[in-house]
Amino acid sequence: MQFIAHKPLLGAVHADGIVSSDIVGYATDNLTGGNFNMGGITFTTVGGDDIDLNDVTFTNLTKGDEADNADKIQVWDSTTSMYTTYYFYNAEGDEENWGWVDENWELPDATLAVGTAFWYKAKPGSDKTMTVSGALESADDVTVNITGGNFNMVISPFPAAIDLNDAKTVVITNYTPGDEADNADKIQVWDSTTSMYTTYYYYNAEGDEENWGWVDENWELPDASLAAGTAFWYKAKAGTGKSIKFLNPAK
Repeated sequence: MQFIAHKPLLGAVHADGIVSSDIVGYATDNLTGGNFNMGGITFTTVGGDDIDLNDVTFTNLTKGDEADNADKIQVWDSTTSMYTTYYFYNAEGDEENWGWVDENWELPDATLAVGTAFWYKAKPGSDKTMTVSGALESADDVTVNITGGNFNMVISPFPAAIDLNDAKTVVITNYTPGDEADNADKIQVWDSTTSMYTTYYYYNAEGDEENWGWVDENWELPDASLAAGTAFWYKAKAGTGKSIKFLNPAK
């Protein structure tokens, strides 16, 4: 899901800066009908709890009496290589139970923690959007463990842009570098309008140390920045102790 409209955060401004616990805001994603969209949760509730999908605002949501008939949200688990799927249950004659459910029809337990990335599989339709509102994650920084030798679906828990080459926004630990994309850990960003990925990898070639860093496949260095709300695949080569640490921009 491409993050395309992040509204300014509204917070209490003090002499020493913005206090993160005061900051609230919302973000709206456009969803391409008839395609997969990659997105995620970049807010907590104002009380610091997980976001309930039944409190998220959707426009032109396709509802159904079973998962195959409705828009779906799929959350990847890299440790099991399986998805948890949610859909908006809507069955005539059962109005009191309408809402987002998992495939076991668990209602209303459809909560997602801040920093949860997912696919949004949208049925055909135009002008679909998803708006998530809440508070900024209060932690100084958040570390996401990466499963080596597998795909990991990741999004920053903070609604702010990151630069893969800027340790002030993100720190990637125990990544596998290489002199070309196939030899290295990769980050892949999905574009639902073109159904294509932009791929980044950590370039590291002997004798060219001054140009080491995260680059795209056109070898653009150091422009490896991701807009606020960008979810991505992290395809990790085999290895242990891999992680991505996102730094809180309000600290």
